[in-house]
Amino acid sequence: MKNQKLIDNYLSRTLSAEDTVTFNELLQSDVDFKKEVQFHKDLQKVTEFEDDTAFKKTLQQFESEFQPKKNNYTKWLVAASIAILIGFGSMFYFQTTSNQELFAENFEPYRNIIQPIVRGEVSDNIKTHAFTAYEKGDYKQAITLFSEIQKTETATYYSFYIANSYLALDNTSEAILLFKNYIATKGEFSEKAYWYLALAYLKEETTSEAKQILRKITEAKTYNYKKAAILLKQLK
Repeated sequence: MKNQKLIDNYLSRTLSAEDTVTFNELLQSDVDFKKEVQFHKDLQKVTEFEDDTAFKKTLQQFESEFQPKKNNYTKWLVAASIAILIGFGSMFYFQTTSNQELFAENFEPYRNIIQPIVRGEVSDNIKTHAFTAYEKGDYKQAITLFSEIQKTETATYYSFYIANSYLALDNTSEAILLFKNYIATKGEFSEKAYWYLALAYLKEETTSEAKQILRKITEAKTYNYKKAAILLKQLK
């Protein structure tokens, strides 16, 4: 699959498990690919303003003034997007602040209900070490240990806790991919994963995706559906 196709599927949340691995490897090893991904993410945020009347009017002014050639369209769109963002800077700032505040108010990593931790007890059990790190907020260490456990255990809930850890570390893109993959397994925490996926979208400023999942939660009356209903109203 070409890099552009990978990026398109990433933005539309349709990457397969195999392509997700390829995407993450490129993101870590290819600087140009990482820059291209960031460019498209920024561009996607800009286009979220398309429903705004003032945005459309401004965009039309750019179109009439610059009349870009087809092969220079991308460069022109970048310039136009930057100018538009400057013009709408305050509006974008307040939206970002609002979403981040809502995330902070609602996000709390899901508690450890898998491995009871006895304070002061010394253990060589890697599972105990992993959940101890998780409970202490040492999420990087928790991710490392959970990932190590996954090499020998088939339980899917480790992915759920890894996704929570990434979200706690503000790595929303990785958290979203993991939550989506976990939900697809229909694991025991799937209903809870929807709630955290909505928060991850909120943190990433993908408000439309967050709303879609929050509606799903409220309609099905699943985990945290009352909180989801309140959050939906706050996002309108």
